[in-house]
Amino acid sequence: MPSNIIFPEGIEGPLHDAFIRLMELIPEEKRTEEKLQRLLAFRLKLDGEDPTRAYILNKMELAVECQYTGNLYDFMKDDRIETSCGLDEQDPPDLIG
Repeated sequence: MPSNIIFPEGIEGPLHDAFIRLMELIPEEKRTEEKLQRLLAFRLKLDGEDPTRAYILNKMELAVECQYTGNLYDFMKDDRIETSCGLDEQDPPDLIG
């Protein structure tokens, strides 16, 4: 198994508490998706809690604006989905954080 994959169950200490707080931002029915958990654990370990919180909130806001109905993990990981939704690139949404 590659060593660069971060498993949520491998997060300990303060990162574990931050991970739990970040997962509370995710809709309840999506919280158990393993790929989404791994993506957010990776972002948390790489960027820290505040930038990851801003990332989550920004992506979820964009998904709502785009009226995206697909998989939340796919939307968060794939910028091509975001750019194909037709939002005006001249007026990007405000980043939270």
